[in-house]
Amino acid sequence: LGIVLYELVSGSLPFDPGALDRADFIAQHIIRKKDAPTPSTRFASLGAARAGVAEHRDTTPVAPRKELKGDLDWIVLKAIEKDRTRRYETANGLALDLQRLLRNEPISARPPSATYAIRKFVRRNRLGVALAATATLTVLGVAIVMTLLTERVSKERNRAELEAAKAKSINRFMLDMLSSADPWQGGAHEVTVQDALGKAVGKLDGAFKNQPLVDAAVRQVIGAAYDGLGRTAEAEPLLVQSLRRRQELLGDTNEDVALSLTALGTLRRDQGRYDSAAALFGRALAIRHRLDGGAEGLPVAGSLVDLAGAEEVRGNTARADSLGRQALAIRKRLLGDENTDVAIAMRVVGGYNISLGKYAAAESLSRPAVAIMRKTIGPRHPELASAINDLALERMYQGDFVEAEHLLRETVAMDSAMFGPTHPALASDLENLGNVFYSQQRYGDALKILRQVLDIRRTMLGDSHEAVGRTIANLAAVTRREGDYRAAQPLFEDALRRLTSTVGPDHPSVIHTMVGSGNNLTSLEEYARAEAVLRDAMRRASSALGTRWSLDNVGAPLSRMLRTAGRYADAEQTAIAVYQVRDSMYGPTHPDTRAAAAELDTLYQKMSRPNEAAAYRDKAKAK
Repeated sequence: LGIVLYELVSGSLPFDPGALDRADFIAQHIIRKKDAPTPSTRFASLGAARAGVAEHRDTTPVAPRKELKGDLDWIVLKAIEKDRTRRYETANGLALDLQRLLRNEPISARPPSATYAIRKFVRRNRLGVALAATATLTVLGVAIVMTLLTERVSKERNRAELEAAKAKSINRFMLDMLSSADPWQGGAHEVTVQDALGKAVGKLDGAFKNQPLVDAAVRQVIGAAYDGLGRTAEAEPLLVQSLRRRQELLGDTNEDVALSLTALGTLRRDQGRYDSAAALFGRALAIRHRLDGGAEGLPVAGSLVDLAGAEEVRGNTARADSLGRQALAIRKRLLGDENTDVAIAMRVVGGYNISLGKYAAAESLSRPAVAIMRKTIGPRHPELASAINDLALERMYQGDFVEAEHLLRETVAMDSAMFGPTHPALASDLENLGNVFYSQQRYGDALKILRQVLDIRRTMLGDSHEAVGRTIANLAAVTRREGDYRAAQPLFEDALRRLTSTVGPDHPSVIHTMVGSGNNLTSLEEYARAEAVLRDAMRRASSALGTRWSLDNVGAPLSRMLRTAGRYADAEQTAIAVYQVRDSMYGPTHPDTRAAAAELDTLYQKMSRPNEAAAYRDKAKAK
C-alpha cells in the first residue's frame, strides 16, 4: 500500500525501475539497504517529466512538491519503512493518518524517535562514525535535537495511540453485538438490526466505565443507526448523552463535539424540529471554522450543507442557496468534479432552485449529479435516491410526467430495498409519486398513495410531525380536485392547524395550504370566507417572503376568487399585478405568465371589454 501511495502522490516509484533490472545483487542492495527518497524529493528529481505528472493531477509542476513536503512525506516513508516494526501496524493505521492529514490534524508518523534517527544515521555512515570524532559529535547533536522534537510531539503521538485503542474497543463491542445473530455464539437464527441495536444499548452502561470517550463514540454510532432506521425516539437519548459527555471531556472547540452536534442536528431535522436543527448545525459550523482557521476545508463544507438543508425547510431559501453554493465551491476546489460529495452539493443547490421555481437551472445541476453518483457509489444508495427524486420533481414541474414517473418509481424501488416498507424516506418519495399522479389527473391513484404515506408517517414519526400535516394538506388538495369540496375543507383546516404549530404561521407550506383552503371555499361559493383566508395569506406572504412571491403564489387565486364572486374591478387590479410580476420574473412565454394573461382574457370578457381581452388572449398564446 505504501508503494502504491508513493506512486500515486509523486508520479513515480521510489527507485528507478531500470536500476532494479541490472543484477540481482544490485537490486537486492537497493531494495534492502538504500533508503527511498521522500516523495517530494522524488517528484523534484523527475525533471521535464514533472509537467506530465502535474497535468494528470490537474495542477501545476510546482504545486505537488509543496503539497507533498511535510506530513505526506512522513506518512509515505512510514508505510514503506524497511524495518517492519516501524511501519503502520495495520492498513487502518495508514488510513487514520491520511484522514488526520486531510483534517489538518497531527499525524502519528511524524517525527521518528531520537534513537531510531541515530541508528539510521550510523547505519548509513559506519565508516565515517568509526574514523571521525566530528561525525560522532554531529550524531549526538542530532540526538539532542530529535529528543527535543520528540517531547514536543509526545502528546500528539499519545493522542494517536488513544484513537487506536478507542477503535479497538469499539470494534470488540460491535463484534459482540453482531454475535446476537450467530447461533454458534448463542444468538438467534434470525435477528433484526433493531434487535441487535437494542442488545447493544442494554450493554452500554457497563461496557466502557473507564473509557467515557469510547462510550460517547458508541452512543453516537448506535443513535445515528436508529435515526437512519427512522427510529427517532430510540436515537434521541443516545445522541444527547454522546454530545454531553464529549462537551464535558473535550470542551466546545473539538471536532468530536462538532460530530455529535451534527448527528443530533440530523435527528432534530428528521423529527421536524427545524429551528433546533439549524441551531445545532450552526454550532458545528462555528467549531469547524475555528479549528481550520479560515482554511475552509471539507468539514466546514459538510456543515454548510447540513445548515443549508435546515434553512431550506425553515423557508429561508435564499440563505439556503447561499450556504449550498459555498459548500459546492469548497468541495470542487478540494475534490475536483467527479466526486460523490461534490455531486451531493450540486443536488442540494439544485433543490433550492426548485424552491425558487427555477426548474431548468435545478435540472442543470441535478442531472449531472445523478450521473456522477451512478458512477461513484453504484446503483443503490440513499444519496443517489435523493438525487433521482429531485431530478424527477424538476421534470414534473416542467411538464414531463413520463420521465418523472419513471424516475420516482426507481427511487421507490430503491427505498423499499434499502429501508423496508415503513421508512420515512420511502414515504417522501411515494408522496412525490402521488404528486405526479395528481398532475396527470389520476386522482384515485394519488389518493391511494397518499393514504399509504400518511400511515407510514404517523407510525414512524408520530401524529404531531410536520410531515403528517403536509400529507393531510396533499390529501385535501386531491380530494378537492375530485370535486368533493365538503370533504376537502376539514382536511385543509386540519392541515393548517398542524403546520402552523410545527413550522410557524409564515412558512411557505402554511401559505400554500391557506391558498388551497381559499380555492376550496371559492368552489363552495363561500366567498367571504375565501377572501378572508386569501387576504390573510397575502399579508403573511408579503411580510415574510416579499411582495413578488406573494403576488405570484397568492395573487392569482385571489383574483380568480374575486372574478368568480362578480367583483370584477377588484379582480382586475390584482390580476394585472400578478401578470406584471410574472412577466418580470419569468418572461412573457413562461407557462405561469401565459396563465396570468389567460386570466385577464377571461376577466375582460366578463367585463365586456373585447379589445383588452383579445390583447391578453394573444399574450396567453405566446410561445
